[in-house]
Amino acid sequence: MGTLAILALENVYAGALASALDLVAMANDRALARLRENDPGARARPPWKAFVVSGSGAEVRSASGALVPVDMGISEATRRFDGIFIPPFACAPGTALARRVACLERERLWLQEQYTRGAMLAANYTAVFVLAEAGVLREQAATVPFTLERQFRQRYPILKLDLTRSLLDAGNVLCGAALSASYPLCWRLIERRTSAAIAQRLFHDVFFDTGGDSGALAPVDARHGDQLVERAQTWLAHHLATEVNMTELARYAAVSPRTLLRRFQAALELSPHKYLRNLRMDTARRGLEVTRFQVEKIARGVGYADVTFFSQLFRQHTGMTPAQYRRHARRSRSQAG
Repeated sequence: MGTLAILALENVYAGALASALDLVAMANDRALARLRENDPGARARPPWKAFVVSGSGAEVRSASGALVPVDMGISEATRRFDGIFIPPFACAPGTALARRVACLERERLWLQEQYTRGAMLAANYTAVFVLAEAGVLREQAATVPFTLERQFRQRYPILKLDLTRSLLDAGNVLCGAALSASYPLCWRLIERRTSAAIAQRLFHDVFFDTGGDSGALAPVDARHGDQLVERAQTWLAHHLATEVNMTELARYAAVSPRTLLRRFQAALELSPHKYLRNLRMDTARRGLEVTRFQVEKIARGVGYADVTFFSQLFRQHTGMTPAQYRRHARRSRSQAG
């Protein structure tokens, strides 16, 4: 049985916490359904168990003021969990966030111990600060929303931030910038400890409907070090499925369209338009590889209402039509298995 701990902090966003519980329930439902498909009379325990943990073991108050029940306190959570998700929490702007995380000594030590024992850790939005406080981000980059960038850099000046990605997966540590990253993060925690078939069924439920986070599946080269371009890359990832106006992007980056083009060319040797198209095509490739969605749905998911036009662009990008690419990916996967 896989075990997932959800570390609930005071003022937790209840929806983010619930998303982790939802994913566990979905994983269990799909695993048991698949078992019954093969053996209708089979009896089995659900393969995943989730535990809501708090520092003291007492209920915590959510951002909306409701009390959130917990299963145990940290002192009782002595087993090694397969995954630990830290949902984001509400916090006033400014120094309040730094003061909040500085007081989490008990939680910090527990996370360090779990990480050392092999647990995977995931957090998004404000909770990324908790990972940083626990010292598990020394070897890899983190991502946070723009509104928290300055606070993160001030408190953790030696840690690396990669603002080009809305979701970062460094193996045993995962970070998401947005509140909406809770589902993709928890899916990845569960995906590592479950069968490929169940992971694919879960992916069907969360892929393309997670807004900008689906763009995080496409790799981004951020080695150029131009923070203005990093911000623009992140904005494009968050607007992957919508019509993009480069004038609006330049306004967001607080530069002229000409300056934006010059900086993009210098950093990436690509125009913003070309970069966005590559990002969309790479995300579409991932969708074709791991889902059974119709090509029309995948095209819409990456911002193309005209499936014919999308198919033409995809063939230019990969040398194959979407249908050919999907067949090729399936053959490669079956041969590897």
